[in-house]
Amino acid sequence: MYRQVAGNLCRYHAVCVIGYDAGYWIAKNSWNSSWGIQGFFLIRYGECGIDTQFPFDYPASVMLQPGATIP
Repeated sequence: MYRQVAGNLCRYHAVCVIGYDAGYWIAKNSWNSSWGIQGFFLIRYGECGIDTQFPFDYPASVMLQPGATIP
C-alpha cells in the first residue's frame, strides 16, 4: 500500500482509480502488470491529496470483457 514517507512534494503521475475498500483506493498504474499487484496498487484515502487535490472523472458505464478479473 502506498504511503508517503519523505519530503513534502508528491510525485505527479496519472493513474486510474478503479475502486475502493475500507480506507484505501484501488488504482491501476500505466506501467505493466509486472509492477505492484499485477499493475494495480492501493493508496490510503488522503495520501498525497489523491481525493482532495486532483480531479476524479466518473464514466457513465464500465464494461469488462467476458472472463476479465480485477485483482
